[in-house]
Amino acid sequence: MSFALKLKELRETKGYTQKDLAKRLNVSVSSVGMWESTSQIPTAKKLIEIAALFNVSVDTLLDASTITPEERAVGASETKAVKITPLEDDMLYVFREVGKKRGEAAQRALIEMMEKML
Repeated sequence: MSFALKLKELRETKGYTQKDLAKRLNVSVSSVGMWESTSQIPTAKKLIEIAALFNVSVDTLLDASTITPEERAVGASETKAVKITPLEDDMLYVFREVGKKRGEAAQRALIEMMEKML
């Protein structure tokens, strides 16, 4: 997840508006808006303040490998942060094709079959 999405998620979880967050961080509402629209990243000092406000680490704020349920729903996957082999890529392609032609139940059956092989 990008910093922008992470910040927005944290802000909304706390029930803060952009104006509330701006006031707490002593910045303009437009700064918060730019941070959440990916057009700007705060200074290191502000990142530390943001992390403290939400009780998370700066690493957590900047971690781009975590996928939200919303990102997953539109097709994002952990593979965007991890290199996959050509064989894994082929397997994913076939898995998706099975889903298109036979449905989710067929995909779940494949997963169960593979889990039994572990």
